[in-house]
Amino acid sequence: MKEIIFKLFGEPTSRDKGVRGTSSGKLFIDKKVFYNRAEVKAVIKKMENSESIKKNFELAK
Repeated sequence: MKEIIFKLFGEPTSRDKGVRGTSSGKLFIDKKVFYNRAEVKAVIKKMENSESIKKNFELAK
């Protein structure tokens, strides 16, 4: 049964994404967990190597 569901909906993602909630309904980021995710690390690495962002930093100085 799981194989059929995975074929329809794809592989399940890990449940811990680093987003936490309080009892009053406010959300906050658990930075330790959030920044250790592989997809977040990839996006940060892309941004560090982006030429357009480097140009904007130089213009802002």
